[in-house]
Amino acid sequence: MTASSDIVRVGIAMVVTIAALHATPAAADDLRDRSIGHVITAPTAWLPPGGVTATTGLDHHGGTMLSGTISIGPFASVELGGDSEVRICHGCGDTRPDAIWLGRATFKLGASQDQWFVGQPALAFGVRTTFAGKHDTRVAEAFVVASRDLGPIRLHVGASASDGRDERTTAPRRSLRDELRALRPLGGFEWTPGQYPKTSLMGDIAWVPLVEDDAVSARYVTSFAVRYQAFAWSSIELGMNYREAEEIGDSTFFVRVNASARRAR
Repeated sequence: MTASSDIVRVGIAMVVTIAALHATPAAADDLRDRSIGHVITAPTAWLPPGGVTATTGLDHHGGTMLSGTISIGPFASVELGGDSEVRICHGCGDTRPDAIWLGRATFKLGASQDQWFVGQPALAFGVRTTFAGKHDTRVAEAFVVASRDLGPIRLHVGASASDGRDERTTAPRRSLRDELRALRPLGGFEWTPGQYPKTSLMGDIAWVPLVEDDAVSARYVTSFAVRYQAFAWSSIELGMNYREAEEIGDSTFFVRVNASARRAR
């Protein structure tokens, strides 16, 4: 049995557990709008309204992702999980960089939509860092993002910066000024047609770290997906993403499942 299959089994167990324990059935768009902290790859400013949210996924290259998010009151959340988004390239030349599975933790602090004044978008600041990985790989990211629900369309706009290294990286550590210069824009949208209230079309652009011998950079990832609200407490996503400097044929196709357990009121 491979490590990937073990991860998927754990993810499925998490989703099943949440399904069995969810306390307060949410309206169909509660999970879609407020519990999921990402569009596809790009983060959103949404904070879970309470309880626990879990996501597990698998792509056709065998990459896996698993995360669980816990709300801390109405203003913050903590996410623990792992994924194979980060790429590593040591002497790979023109060949495709290798995906590396990393355990990652995210802390997000934010304000909800219209909290301070009418028309205010939801706002969030987040930091993400690794707590487990091969070759002593460490990647840190920071992001700011604004999200606004405009009825059938939800928009997300922000910026992110990242840095990283491992035991083979010779690049010097970057200063705070260098980090600010490395800010890159991110964004995404979710569109729910009125005639199909359980189906959302989504797209986004975000940046993922690339750890190399003498440099730590970031490459953009563009993604498109369809999210279907299968149950009040769960949704499923089918989509694809394309990475900078890769061939179109290297695009990754994936399936993900989201589930949410709300606290009883």
